[in-house]
Amino acid sequence: MTRKPLSSTIDVQVSRGYLGLLRQRNILALCTVSILAIVATSAFNSFFTVYLVDSLGTSKLIAGIAAAGTTLLGAVAFKFVGPLNDKIGRKPVFMLGTTGYVLFFLTIYLVSNSLLTTALWILPIYPLIQSSAAALASDYTSKADRGKGLGLLESAISLGGGIGPLAGGLIADRLSLRSVMVFSLAMALAATVASQFSIRKKLDERTIVTANVAELPSAAEL
Repeated sequence: MTRKPLSSTIDVQVSRGYLGLLRQRNILALCTVSILAIVATSAFNSFFTVYLVDSLGTSKLIAGIAAAGTTLLGAVAFKFVGPLNDKIGRKPVFMLGTTGYVLFFLTIYLVSNSLLTTALWILPIYPLIQSSAAALASDYTSKADRGKGLGLLESAISLGGGIGPLAGGLIADRLSLRSVMVFSLAMALAATVASQFSIRKKLDERTIVTANVAELPSAAEL
């Protein structure tokens, strides 16, 4: 045995509850930015096949293949995006996803080529946002509140997924589908800027109590 004092570390974790978590700046900011990002993606993507077939003249078969390709590539992408969160950090991955949507909506607004538009839509961008947001929610919460934190995040994502198509439909009826692109572009840009200033790195807010144990005598002292 060494002469160094022994110590034991005890994690004291008390559940904050849903309201307590929402009062935490990190969780509230993450949920807000996630809503902006999902509104941006769902507002136009919900009507993408309509735009692809009716506006660009693509066949319905190609539209169906594109939708299937997006899902399949997304499933594969999650395998690689997860380790990417650990390697370069959650915030950079989240911002990479929102920036990717900014470039996506800007490109399809400026370019009306059906093949290019389809190829861009198939690219798995959404796993970058969803995986990094889940990792951030896990970082911001203790074990006692981790399930609640992830539940709040999923609620925010579902809320954004409901607001987006509703807003997109209203804009498309009053203006046009191309106007929905502008709306989605603006929301994706807002999510990118907001995430830069509101998302923070992992903060360990657990209370740690350290109890020092008396130094054991050496063999020479016995």
